[in-house]
Amino acid sequence: MNEPPGVRERLQREYGLKVLRLSMSSEDGKGHVLFSFSGPDGIESALLNASCEEIGVSSDDIKWASTATMRIPDHITGALRHLLEETEPAGAPLWIRISAPVGLLPAVPWERLLQFALEVPILRLPYHIVTPRAPEKDFDSVICFSSPAAKRETEMDVVQAFIKQIPVDLAKYTTFHIFADRSVYENLVDIQLHFGSQYKIIVYDASQVNLDKASDENPWLTWMRRALSGRSADVVHFICHGCWMRDEGTLALAESPMRNENLECARLVNSADLVDFLNATGAWSLAFSSPPTNTSPGGMRMLQDSVARARPGPVLFHDMTAPGAETALMTTYRFLYGVSEPSPASPAISLYCHPFRQSGHEDAESNRVLNEYTLAGRLGERLKGGASLPAWLAASQRVLEATASDLAAAVEVDPDSGRKKARDFVLEALADYAAHPDQEEGAEES
Repeated sequence: MNEPPGVRERLQREYGLKVLRLSMSSEDGKGHVLFSFSGPDGIESALLNASCEEIGVSSDDIKWASTATMRIPDHITGALRHLLEETEPAGAPLWIRISAPVGLLPAVPWERLLQFALEVPILRLPYHIVTPRAPEKDFDSVICFSSPAAKRETEMDVVQAFIKQIPVDLAKYTTFHIFADRSVYENLVDIQLHFGSQYKIIVYDASQVNLDKASDENPWLTWMRRALSGRSADVVHFICHGCWMRDEGTLALAESPMRNENLECARLVNSADLVDFLNATGAWSLAFSSPPTNTSPGGMRMLQDSVARARPGPVLFHDMTAPGAETALMTTYRFLYGVSEPSPASPAISLYCHPFRQSGHEDAESNRVLNEYTLAGRLGERLKGGASLPAWLAASQRVLEATASDLAAAVEVDPDSGRKKARDFVLEALADYAAHPDQEEGAEES
Protein backbone atom coordinates (compact mmCIF):
# COMPACT_ATOMS: atom_id res chain seq x y z
CA MET A 1 0.00 0.00 0.00
CA ASN A 2 1.38 3.40 -1.02
CA GLU A 3 1.22 6.32 1.38
CA PRO A 4 -1.05 9.25 0.42
CA PRO A 5 1.10 12.09 -1.01
CA GLY A 6 2.53 14.57 1.44
CA VAL A 7 1.90 12.56 4.62
CA ARG A 8 5.44 12.58 5.95
CA GLU A 9 6.10 16.14 4.80
CA ARG A 10 3.02 17.28 6.75
CA LEU A 11 4.11 15.37 9.84
CA GLN A 12 7.57 16.94 9.64
CA ARG A 13 6.17 20.49 9.46
CA GLU A 14 3.39 19.88 12.00
CA TYR A 15 5.74 18.54 14.65
CA GLY A 16 8.93 20.43 13.74
CA LEU A 17 10.93 17.26 13.12
CA LYS A 18 14.55 16.75 12.20
CA VAL A 19 14.51 14.17 9.40
CA LEU A 20 17.20 12.02 7.80
CA ARG A 21 15.91 10.85 4.43
CA LEU A 22 17.57 7.67 3.11
CA SER A 23 17.39 6.44 -0.48
CA MET A 24 19.39 4.33 -2.91
CA SER A 25 21.24 5.41 -6.05
CA SER A 26 23.49 3.74 -8.58
CA GLU A 27 26.75 5.24 -9.80
CA ASP A 28 29.20 3.42 -12.07
CA GLY A 29 27.21 0.26 -11.55
CA LYS A 30 27.69 0.38 -7.77
CA GLY A 31 25.09 0.91 -5.08
CA HIS A 32 25.15 4.09 -3.00
CA VAL A 33 23.10 5.38 -0.09
CA LEU A 34 22.00 9.01 -0.11
CA PHE A 35 21.68 10.76 3.28
CA SER A 36 19.50 13.89 3.04
CA PHE A 37 19.08 15.95 6.22
CA SER A 38 16.32 18.53 6.68
CA GLY A 39 15.05 20.53 9.63
CA PRO A 40 11.51 21.41 10.73
CA ASP A 41 10.94 23.53 7.59
CA GLY A 42 11.53 20.48 5.40
CA ILE A 43 14.28 22.22 3.39
CA GLU A 44 17.28 20.03 2.67
CA SER A 45 20.38 21.22 4.54
CA ALA A 46 22.81 18.61 3.29
CA LEU A 47 22.99 15.72 0.85
CA LEU A 48 25.62 13.16 1.78
CA ASN A 49 26.69 10.03 -0.07
CA ALA A 50 28.33 6.73 0.87
CA SER A 51 28.77 3.59 -1.17
CA CYS A 52 27.34 0.30 0.05
CA GLU A 53 30.92 -0.93 0.12
CA GLU A 54 31.90 1.87 2.53
CA ILE A 55 28.97 1.02 4.80
CA GLY A 56 29.93 -2.64 4.58
CA VAL A 57 26.65 -3.99 3.27
CA SER A 58 25.78 -6.17 0.34
CA SER A 59 22.56 -8.00 -0.36
CA ASP A 60 23.74 -11.09 1.54
CA ASP A 61 25.12 -8.98 4.41
CA ILE A 62 21.77 -7.30 4.99
CA LYS A 63 19.82 -10.53 4.73
CA TRP A 64 21.92 -12.88 6.82
CA ALA A 65 25.04 -11.30 8.33
CA SER A 66 25.44 -9.69 11.71
CA THR A 67 25.93 -5.95 12.10
CA ALA A 68 29.60 -6.43 12.98
CA THR A 69 30.74 -5.67 9.41
CA MET A 70 28.57 -2.56 9.01
CA ARG A 71 29.51 1.04 9.80
CA ILE A 72 28.66 4.58 8.76
CA PRO A 73 31.72 6.49 7.43
CA ASP A 74 33.06 9.16 9.78
CA HIS A 75 32.40 11.98 7.31
CA ILE A 76 28.69 11.08 7.37
CA THR A 77 28.31 10.83 11.15
CA GLY A 78 30.43 13.96 11.70
CA ALA A 79 28.29 16.01 9.33
CA LEU A 80 25.04 14.71 10.82
CA ARG A 81 26.21 15.43 14.36
CA HIS A 82 27.03 19.02 13.37
CA LEU A 83 23.67 19.49 11.63
CA LEU A 84 21.78 18.17 14.65
CA GLU A 85 23.63 20.50 17.00
CA GLU A 86 22.97 23.51 14.76
CA THR A 87 19.24 22.78 14.35
CA GLU A 88 16.75 23.60 17.08
CA PRO A 89 15.51 22.19 19.34
CA ALA A 90 18.70 20.75 20.78
CA GLY A 91 18.62 17.07 21.69
CA ALA A 92 15.39 16.42 19.74
CA PRO A 93 15.00 13.00 18.10
CA LEU A 94 16.22 12.32 14.58
CA TRP A 95 13.50 10.76 12.43
CA ILE A 96 14.57 8.32 9.72
CA ARG A 97 12.56 8.51 6.51
CA ILE A 98 13.15 5.71 4.00
CA SER A 99 12.21 6.85 0.50
CA ALA A 100 12.20 5.40 -3.00
CA PRO A 101 14.26 3.92 -4.42
CA VAL A 102 14.15 1.79 -1.29
CA GLY A 103 15.98 -1.41 -2.17
CA LEU A 104 16.88 -3.20 1.05
CA LEU A 105 17.33 -0.03 3.13
CA PRO A 106 14.59 -0.96 5.67
CA ALA A 107 16.62 -4.04 6.63
CA VAL A 108 19.72 -2.07 7.65
CA PRO A 109 20.10 -1.46 11.42
CA TRP A 110 20.39 2.32 11.09
CA GLU A 111 19.72 2.96 14.77
CA ARG A 112 22.53 0.65 15.82
CA LEU A 113 24.91 2.24 13.30
CA LEU A 114 24.07 5.87 14.21
CA GLN A 115 23.05 5.92 17.88
CA PHE A 116 26.42 6.15 19.60
CA ALA A 117 27.75 8.75 17.17
CA LEU A 118 24.74 11.08 17.24
CA GLU A 119 23.64 10.65 20.89
CA VAL A 120 19.97 11.54 20.29
CA PRO A 121 16.87 9.34 20.12
CA ILE A 122 16.38 7.88 16.64
CA LEU A 123 12.85 7.03 15.50
CA ARG A 124 11.32 6.06 12.16
CA LEU A 125 8.79 8.32 10.48
CA PRO A 126 5.45 6.55 9.87
CA TYR A 127 3.61 6.26 6.57
CA HIS A 128 0.18 7.32 7.89
CA ILE A 129 -1.34 10.54 9.21
CA VAL A 130 -3.60 8.81 11.70
CA THR A 131 -2.55 7.33 15.01
CA PRO A 132 -4.90 4.62 16.34
CA ARG A 133 -7.06 5.29 19.36
CA ALA A 134 -5.64 3.25 22.23
CA PRO A 135 -7.69 1.98 25.19
CA GLU A 136 -7.50 3.88 28.48
CA LYS A 137 -8.44 0.98 30.73
CA ASP A 138 -7.31 -2.64 30.55
CA PHE A 139 -4.44 -3.58 28.25
CA ASP A 140 -3.92 -6.95 26.53
CA SER A 141 -0.54 -8.08 25.22
CA VAL A 142 -0.28 -11.25 23.12
CA ILE A 143 3.22 -12.74 23.25
CA CYS A 144 4.35 -15.54 20.94
CA PHE A 145 7.59 -17.50 21.47
CA SER A 146 8.62 -19.97 18.78
CA SER A 147 11.67 -21.35 17.02
CA PRO A 148 11.74 -23.86 14.13
CA ALA A 149 13.57 -27.13 14.70
CA ALA A 150 16.12 -26.14 12.06
CA LYS A 151 17.24 -23.42 14.49
CA ARG A 152 18.10 -23.59 18.18
CA GLU A 153 14.99 -23.89 20.27
CA THR A 154 13.95 -20.70 22.01
CA GLU A 155 15.89 -20.69 25.26
CA MET A 156 13.85 -20.39 28.44
CA ASP A 157 16.23 -17.79 29.84
CA VAL A 158 15.26 -15.59 26.88
CA VAL A 159 11.62 -16.03 27.85
CA GLN A 160 12.30 -15.19 31.49
CA ALA A 161 14.48 -12.21 30.54
CA PHE A 162 11.70 -10.88 28.34
CA ILE A 163 9.07 -11.09 31.10
CA LYS A 164 11.41 -9.32 33.52
CA GLN A 165 11.75 -6.42 31.10
CA ILE A 166 8.04 -5.55 31.24
CA PRO A 167 7.60 -2.53 33.55
CA VAL A 168 5.78 -3.46 36.75
CA ASP A 169 3.65 -0.31 36.62
CA LEU A 170 2.23 -1.55 33.29
CA ALA A 171 1.55 -4.94 34.78
CA LYS A 172 -1.05 -3.43 37.11
CA TYR A 173 -3.57 -3.21 34.30
CA THR A 174 -2.05 -5.51 31.66
CA THR A 175 -2.89 -9.12 30.85
CA PHE A 176 -0.17 -11.11 29.09
CA HIS A 177 -1.43 -13.90 26.82
CA ILE A 178 1.51 -16.25 26.18
CA PHE A 179 1.66 -18.72 23.27
CA ALA A 180 4.68 -20.94 22.64
CA ASP A 181 5.91 -24.27 21.28
CA ARG A 182 4.24 -27.17 23.12
CA SER A 183 7.68 -28.48 24.14
CA VAL A 184 8.20 -25.52 26.48
CA TYR A 185 4.65 -25.35 27.84
CA GLU A 186 5.54 -26.76 31.28
CA ASN A 187 8.38 -24.26 31.63
CA LEU A 188 6.00 -21.43 30.82
CA VAL A 189 3.63 -22.62 33.53
CA ASP A 190 6.53 -22.41 35.98
CA ILE A 191 7.22 -18.87 34.80
CA GLN A 192 3.55 -18.05 35.26
CA LEU A 193 3.73 -19.20 38.86
CA HIS A 194 7.03 -17.40 39.47
CA PHE A 195 5.84 -14.03 38.16
CA GLY A 196 2.23 -14.45 39.22
CA SER A 197 2.50 -11.93 42.05
CA GLN A 198 3.67 -9.21 39.63
CA TYR A 199 1.97 -9.94 36.33
CA LYS A 200 -1.36 -11.28 35.15
CA ILE A 201 -0.23 -14.07 32.84
CA ILE A 202 -2.35 -16.56 30.88
CA VAL A 203 -0.40 -19.44 29.30
CA TYR A 204 -2.24 -21.22 26.50
CA ASP A 205 -1.91 -24.96 25.88
CA ALA A 206 -1.88 -25.86 22.18
CA SER A 207 -3.05 -29.40 22.94
CA GLN A 208 -6.42 -27.98 23.98
CA VAL A 209 -7.17 -26.56 20.51
CA ASN A 210 -8.07 -28.65 17.46
CA LEU A 211 -6.15 -27.10 14.59
CA ASP A 212 -6.78 -29.79 11.97
CA LYS A 213 -9.87 -28.05 10.63
CA ALA A 214 -7.76 -25.04 9.71
CA SER A 215 -5.03 -26.92 7.80
CA ASP A 216 -5.06 -24.33 5.00
CA GLU A 217 -4.42 -21.50 7.45
CA ASN A 218 -1.35 -20.64 9.48
CA PRO A 219 -1.73 -22.85 12.58
CA TRP A 220 -0.06 -20.33 14.89
CA LEU A 221 -2.21 -17.38 13.94
CA THR A 222 -5.32 -19.56 13.90
CA TRP A 223 -4.57 -20.93 17.37
CA MET A 224 -3.98 -17.50 18.88
CA ARG A 225 -7.09 -16.00 17.30
CA ARG A 226 -9.30 -18.88 18.47
CA ALA A 227 -7.80 -19.01 21.94
CA LEU A 228 -8.60 -15.33 22.54
CA SER A 229 -12.26 -16.28 22.03
CA GLY A 230 -13.43 -12.97 20.64
CA ARG A 231 -11.36 -10.89 23.03
CA SER A 232 -9.48 -8.01 21.42
CA ALA A 233 -5.73 -7.48 21.75
CA ASP A 234 -3.70 -4.27 21.93
CA VAL A 235 -0.15 -5.32 21.13
CA VAL A 236 1.12 -8.54 19.55
CA HIS A 237 4.77 -9.32 20.31
CA PHE A 238 6.77 -12.08 18.57
CA ILE A 239 10.04 -13.43 20.00
CA CYS A 240 11.27 -15.64 17.18
CA HIS A 241 13.48 -15.87 14.08
CA GLY A 242 13.39 -13.84 10.89
CA CYS A 243 13.76 -15.23 7.40
CA TRP A 244 13.92 -14.12 3.76
CA MET A 245 11.59 -15.48 1.11
CA ARG A 246 11.76 -14.04 -2.42
CA ASP A 247 13.23 -10.76 -1.12
CA GLU A 248 10.43 -10.43 1.41
CA GLY A 249 10.96 -10.44 5.15
CA THR A 250 9.07 -13.11 7.10
CA LEU A 251 8.90 -14.71 10.54
CA ALA A 252 10.04 -18.33 10.89
CA LEU A 253 8.02 -20.26 13.48
CA ALA A 254 7.86 -23.95 14.35
CA GLU A 255 5.90 -26.01 11.82
CA SER A 256 2.95 -25.96 14.24
CA PRO A 257 2.37 -25.29 17.96
CA MET A 258 2.16 -29.05 18.57
CA ARG A 259 4.83 -30.28 16.17
CA ASN A 260 8.44 -29.14 15.77
CA GLU A 261 10.29 -32.13 14.35
CA ASN A 262 11.07 -31.44 10.69
CA LEU A 263 14.56 -29.94 10.46
CA GLU A 264 13.82 -28.63 6.97
CA CYS A 265 10.46 -27.09 7.77
CA ALA A 266 9.52 -23.73 9.26
CA ARG A 267 6.13 -22.04 9.26
CA LEU A 268 6.68 -18.68 7.56
CA VAL A 269 4.53 -15.65 8.33
CA ASN A 270 4.62 -12.77 5.85
CA SER A 271 3.34 -9.21 6.11
CA ALA A 272 -0.07 -10.02 4.60
CA ASP A 273 -0.56 -12.80 7.18
CA LEU A 274 0.37 -10.44 10.01
CA VAL A 275 -1.81 -7.56 8.83
CA ASP A 276 -4.82 -9.88 8.59
CA PHE A 277 -4.14 -11.27 12.06
CA LEU A 278 -3.61 -7.86 13.65
CA ASN A 279 -6.82 -6.57 12.10
CA ALA A 280 -8.77 -9.67 13.12
CA THR A 281 -7.69 -9.33 16.76
CA GLY A 282 -8.06 -5.54 16.80
CA ALA A 283 -4.39 -4.98 17.73
CA TRP A 284 -3.10 -1.44 17.24
CA SER A 285 0.59 -2.21 17.76
CA LEU A 286 3.09 -4.90 16.70
CA ALA A 287 6.49 -5.76 18.16
CA PHE A 288 9.34 -8.12 17.32
CA SER A 289 12.20 -9.21 19.57
CA SER A 290 15.17 -10.69 17.76
CA PRO A 291 16.86 -13.34 19.98
CA PRO A 292 20.64 -13.89 19.99
CA THR A 293 20.27 -17.00 17.79
CA ASN A 294 18.30 -15.21 15.07
CA THR A 295 20.00 -15.88 11.72
CA SER A 296 18.15 -13.11 9.85
CA PRO A 297 17.46 -9.95 11.83
CA GLY A 298 17.43 -8.20 8.46
CA GLY A 299 14.44 -10.26 7.35
CA MET A 300 12.61 -9.25 10.50
CA ARG A 301 13.44 -5.57 9.97
CA MET A 302 12.18 -5.76 6.38
CA LEU A 303 8.95 -7.27 7.69
CA GLN A 304 8.68 -4.46 10.23
CA ASP A 305 8.75 -1.90 7.43
CA SER A 306 6.19 -3.80 5.33
CA VAL A 307 3.68 -3.85 8.17
CA ALA A 308 4.31 -0.17 8.97
CA ARG A 309 3.49 0.70 5.36
CA ALA A 310 0.29 -1.35 5.39
CA ARG A 311 -1.39 -0.04 8.54
CA PRO A 312 -1.03 2.77 11.11
CA GLY A 313 0.16 2.15 14.65
CA PRO A 314 3.55 1.59 16.35
CA VAL A 315 5.75 -1.20 14.95
CA LEU A 316 8.74 -2.08 17.14
CA PHE A 317 11.90 -4.07 16.45
CA HIS A 318 13.94 -5.01 19.53
CA ASP A 319 17.48 -6.38 19.03
CA MET A 320 18.26 -8.54 22.05
CA THR A 321 21.99 -8.61 21.16
CA ALA A 322 22.51 -4.84 21.12
CA PRO A 323 24.07 -3.00 24.08
CA GLY A 324 21.47 -2.00 26.65
CA ALA A 325 18.79 -4.20 25.08
CA GLU A 326 17.12 -5.08 28.40
CA THR A 327 16.51 -1.57 29.67
CA ALA A 328 15.68 -0.40 26.13
CA LEU A 329 12.66 -2.67 25.86
CA MET A 330 11.38 -1.55 29.26
CA THR A 331 11.76 2.11 28.29
CA THR A 332 10.05 1.58 24.95
CA TYR A 333 7.11 -0.28 26.49
CA ARG A 334 6.60 2.60 28.90
CA PHE A 335 6.91 5.13 26.04
CA LEU A 336 4.35 3.35 23.85
CA TYR A 337 1.92 1.69 26.22
CA GLY A 338 2.08 3.28 29.63
CA VAL A 339 3.13 6.28 31.63
CA SER A 340 4.92 9.30 30.21
CA GLU A 341 8.45 8.36 29.19
CA PRO A 342 11.04 10.11 26.98
CA SER A 343 11.68 8.76 23.50
CA PRO A 344 13.84 5.62 23.58
CA ALA A 345 17.47 6.33 22.70
CA SER A 346 19.03 2.93 22.18
CA PRO A 347 20.84 1.01 19.42
CA ALA A 348 18.61 -1.94 20.37
CA ILE A 349 15.39 -0.24 19.26
CA SER A 350 13.95 0.45 15.82
CA LEU A 351 10.52 2.05 16.10
CA TYR A 352 7.96 3.33 13.64
CA CYS A 353 5.56 5.57 15.56
CA HIS A 354 3.51 8.71 15.08
CA PRO A 355 5.26 11.92 16.30
CA PHE A 356 2.26 12.44 18.56
CA ARG A 357 3.73 9.87 20.94
CA GLN A 358 6.99 11.78 21.24
CA SER A 359 5.56 15.30 21.41
CA GLY A 360 2.56 14.60 23.61
CA HIS A 361 0.25 17.04 21.81
CA GLU A 362 -2.79 15.94 19.82
CA ASP A 363 -2.70 15.88 16.04
CA ALA A 364 -5.68 17.86 14.78
CA GLU A 365 -5.55 16.38 11.29
CA SER A 366 -5.27 12.83 12.61
CA ASN A 367 -8.25 13.40 14.88
CA ARG A 368 -10.28 14.90 12.02
CA VAL A 369 -9.59 11.94 9.74
CA LEU A 370 -10.32 9.44 12.52
CA ASN A 371 -13.58 11.13 13.48
CA GLU A 372 -14.80 11.48 9.91
CA TYR A 373 -13.67 8.21 8.33
CA THR A 374 -13.63 5.68 11.20
CA LEU A 375 -15.85 4.73 14.12
CA ALA A 376 -14.02 7.16 16.43
CA GLY A 377 -16.48 9.95 15.64
CA ARG A 378 -19.48 7.78 16.49
CA LEU A 379 -18.17 5.45 19.19
CA GLY A 380 -15.27 7.40 20.70
CA GLU A 381 -15.76 6.41 24.35
CA ARG A 382 -16.74 2.86 23.46
CA LEU A 383 -13.42 2.32 21.66
CA LYS A 384 -11.52 3.07 24.89
CA GLY A 385 -12.97 0.04 26.60
CA GLY A 386 -9.84 -2.13 26.61
CA ALA A 387 -10.63 -5.77 27.39
CA SER A 388 -14.35 -5.06 27.31
CA LEU A 389 -14.10 -4.18 23.63
CA PRO A 390 -15.14 -7.17 21.50
CA ALA A 391 -12.66 -8.27 18.85
CA TRP A 392 -15.10 -7.71 15.97
CA LEU A 393 -15.52 -4.05 16.91
CA ALA A 394 -11.79 -3.44 17.45
CA ALA A 395 -11.10 -5.25 14.16
CA SER A 396 -13.56 -3.03 12.30
CA GLN A 397 -11.84 0.09 13.66
CA ARG A 398 -8.36 -1.17 12.68
CA VAL A 399 -9.44 -1.87 9.08
CA LEU A 400 -11.05 1.57 8.82
CA GLU A 401 -7.93 3.27 10.22
CA ALA A 402 -5.70 1.57 7.64
CA THR A 403 -7.53 3.20 4.73
CA ALA A 404 -8.66 6.46 6.38
CA SER A 405 -5.72 8.58 5.20
CA ASP A 406 -6.00 7.35 1.64
CA LEU A 407 -9.75 8.02 1.56
CA ALA A 408 -9.34 11.49 3.06
CA ALA A 409 -6.83 12.38 0.31
CA ALA A 410 -9.22 11.06 -2.36
CA VAL A 411 -12.14 13.08 -0.99
CA GLU A 412 -10.04 16.27 -1.14
CA VAL A 413 -9.74 15.69 -4.90
CA ASP A 414 -13.37 14.60 -5.38
CA PRO A 415 -15.69 15.73 -2.54
CA ASP A 416 -18.59 13.77 -4.05
CA SER A 417 -16.59 10.54 -4.16
CA GLY A 418 -18.68 7.40 -4.11
CA ARG A 419 -16.09 5.90 -1.76
CA LYS A 420 -17.00 8.52 0.85
CA LYS A 421 -20.70 7.67 0.59
CA ALA A 422 -19.94 3.95 0.87
CA ARG A 423 -17.76 4.55 3.93
CA ASP A 424 -20.51 6.62 5.59
CA PHE A 425 -22.98 3.80 5.02
CA VAL A 426 -20.61 1.24 6.57
CA LEU A 427 -19.91 3.49 9.57
CA GLU A 428 -23.60 4.02 10.27
CA ALA A 429 -24.31 0.29 10.02
CA LEU A 430 -21.44 -0.66 12.35
CA ALA A 431 -22.28 2.07 14.87
CA ASP A 432 -25.92 0.99 14.93
CA TYR A 433 -24.92 -2.64 15.41
CA ALA A 434 -22.51 -1.78 18.22
CA ALA A 435 -25.32 0.06 20.00
CA HIS A 436 -27.08 -3.28 20.58
CA PRO A 437 -24.83 -5.43 22.82
CA ASP A 438 -27.24 -8.34 22.63
CA GLN A 439 -26.29 -8.79 18.98
CA GLU A 440 -22.53 -8.93 19.53
CA GLU A 441 -22.35 -12.64 20.28
CA GLY A 442 -23.56 -13.40 16.77
CA ALA A 443 -21.08 -10.90 15.30
CA GLU A 444 -18.15 -12.61 17.00
CA GLU A 445 -19.16 -16.00 15.63
CA SER A 446 -19.52 -14.76 12.06
